[in-house]
Amino acid sequence: MTANEEYFDRLVSHQLGLERLKTGVANNLLELLVASETDLKQLIAGRIALIDQRGPTFSANSTRRLNALLKDIEILRRKIYGDLETSLDLQRVDFGEYEAEFNARIIEDVVPIEDFTVTLPGRDQIVSAAQANPIRGRFLNEWFDQARTSELGRLNQILKVGFFEGRTNDQITSDIFGSADVPGDIRKSRANVKTIVRTSMQSMAQGARDELFNANQDLIGAVRYTSTLDGRTSAICRARDGREFPLGEPRPEIPAHPNCRSTYVPILDGVAIVGTRPFVRDTRARQTREINFRADARARAGDSRWKQLDEKQRRGLIQGERVRWADSAIGATPAETTYSQWFKKQPTSFQRQTLGPTKFDLYNQGGLDLNAFVDETSGKPWTLAQLQAREATAFAKIS
Repeated sequence: MTANEEYFDRLVSHQLGLERLKTGVANNLLELLVASETDLKQLIAGRIALIDQRGPTFSANSTRRLNALLKDIEILRRKIYGDLETSLDLQRVDFGEYEAEFNARIIEDVVPIEDFTVTLPGRDQIVSAAQANPIRGRFLNEWFDQARTSELGRLNQILKVGFFEGRTNDQITSDIFGSADVPGDIRKSRANVKTIVRTSMQSMAQGARDELFNANQDLIGAVRYTSTLDGRTSAICRARDGREFPLGEPRPEIPAHPNCRSTYVPILDGVAIVGTRPFVRDTRARQTREINFRADARARAGDSRWKQLDEKQRRGLIQGERVRWADSAIGATPAETTYSQWFKKQPTSFQRQTLGPTKFDLYNQGGLDLNAFVDETSGKPWTLAQLQAREATAFAKIS
């Protein structure tokens, strides 16, 4: 197994562990959010009990009381959302530092050269990257502000509609917090926070890796978009899986969407790693073995020919030995199954469920591949109307 193949396998396995970590962090923060709902419920239940008037005709006094309640709700919820943001931000930075160290150790482990080391970005670099790089176009505080504003808007609507329609206090409270049988609107807030946590943790994981990759550009030639192979993978990640992007050039953002599970896996440049070393100590065997490139080049050429070569020609043969060793030890892109290849082998029932009936027919009979269903610029799936305008020939095959 080459270094690139081993790195790929270990990072994909690590990504599964990362999913469990994201779930754990999300559940811990949800406990804080759920605990705060007790105070919110007491505030709402206590104050709406003081508003007796119901129905379309709402007095000015009742309106003032309702608006005052909404203002107090906003103050209460601003604090809890601020606490959630602070807690998550600290955990993200700690995790980012760990993620950079973990990936650096993987590289050092898989490159079979004794005493090989990589440059590790400092905590300050990771913090700066986390603060400077938005998550799907928004910074962390903006994601929490949006979640809080959305919650306040929904509470405002439930309260006002409830009073207008003459619903009882218990009914209004149940609309918000739910009952034993019916979930309340507050579950949307929990789902929003869970999405923020999972997406921001994925963003930090990739951001920390990017800092590590950038600090070692002399060792890493490119990165490969790697998606999870299952039925929950999004259309855009299905289409991008397996694509390679040279390091330092523009590439699609990861996370590509809320709750994204994709990652970039680096492709180590074996020739760059060997550089101009006269020899390496190869650690792949049970006992470390010294590889002397000059001696190997001379042995391959033969003593008679070697004596006839000038120094430039000899350096060319020596470099050829470095490349040969790098190809066998470091390797190129891992020959792993892409999502498109994997998807072709799945049952037609799975393919139909994943794509939907029309896109399944376009894929199965119309000759379209998964890339055709996504706008690469925006990362959004094409609608059927847009697809029909773009792929008239494929639609004709299934009509």
